[in-house]
Formats: sequence, structure tokens, C-alpha cells
Amino acid sequence: MPESFSILRTLLARIEDPATGEMTKDFQVEIPEKNVKQVQQAAEVLKDSVFDKFPFLDKVKPMSNQEDPVKRAEELLINNMWKTNITYVGADGLPFLDKAGNVLRPETAVRLSMRTAPTLDVEKACENLKEILTKDPPYGAKVDVNIRAFAPGMSVPDLEIALRKAIVAASFKYFGNKAQCYAAGGTIPITKTLADAVKKIT
Repeated sequence: MPESFSILRTLLARIEDPATGEMTKDFQVEIPEKNVKQVQQAAEVLKDSVFDKFPFLDKVKPMSNQEDPVKRAEELLINNMWKTNITYVGADGLPFLDKAGNVLRPETAVRLSMRTAPTLDVEKACENLKEILTKDPPYGAKVDVNIRAFAPGMSVPDLEIALRKAIVAASFKYFGNKAQCYAAGGTIPITKTLADAVKKIT
């Protein structure tokens, strides 16, 4: 008899490389050159402060194989801002350890949270996710995918020249350094809604 957790692992490997944790190209975007440059400049300043504030266990490392602090920061910032990532936030069908027996379970369910790149078409991404996970399942297993909610991301447009100059001048005046820009991966859908509203007004 096929084991439900084994089937689940096989399906999830279709969307995420189990060796690297990187999602497949179906859910990635081409990063604009201006944003790549912003990340590179920010990485030169931030270096390991990108991750050293997090309470890693001894010998646990962030998701980068780069040894150079600047290159490592650049990769981690790209991961955080422009790479679509997935997190497994819940599971069902698995008994507590003290109740688990050596038997096959009828089903396994997980809840996923996918943080998308800011320019990814999230509606299409949801359609792709559903198709990839349900098409030709192992052993003909029954696979259900329920999309509970989704919201678009946002990439901030270029600042007006006057505003950009004011920010640079203020940074030099108060901090003695040039201002740097980088995005932050998170779930704040209202920013996209407000940006679209401003476009309509102007």
C-alpha cells in the first residue's frame, strides 16, 4: 500500500527542491536590474547584519553557501526580497508521538504558506500550484488543493528625482553615509491597493 506521507513528499518535490529549499522556476521572476544594483549596494553596507540578529542554534547557518560576507548578504537579501519561498505551517493526519503506531494512515494534509516575489502574478501562481500538485499523482492517489487566500505583492516604482535627492542629502547630513535601498519580504497587501489607488488619482 502507498504511504500517504511519501506521496506528499513526492508531490512537494515538484514545487520545491528538497536539497536547496528553492522553489521551481514556475514561481520565480526575473529581477529588474535596478533592484539587483540596490541589493548589491545594500549588501556592501549590511554584510552579516542581514542575519546575525536571528537566534540561530550553534552551527546552524543561513540559506547561503557564500563565504564572502558581501556575497552572502547579497544572496540572502535576494532570497528575502525576490525569491518565492514556501513554508509548512501546519499538518493534519499525523498522531502525537505517544499515540503513533506502526500502521499506515489513510491521509496526510499540510498547510502551506507561499511568499511570492513582488512582481509575480499571484492568481496565475495559484493556478500553477494547483495544477502541478494534482496532475498525475503517484499511485493514482486522491489529491486536493484548496487555496484559502492570496494577495499581490508590490515593487516600489522609481522615486521622483527631487525626493531621491532629498533622501540622499538627509542621509549624509544625519548619518554621514549615502542612503541605501532594499525591499522587505512580507505580507502587507494593502500597500499594493494603496499604490494602485494613487495611480488612478494621478
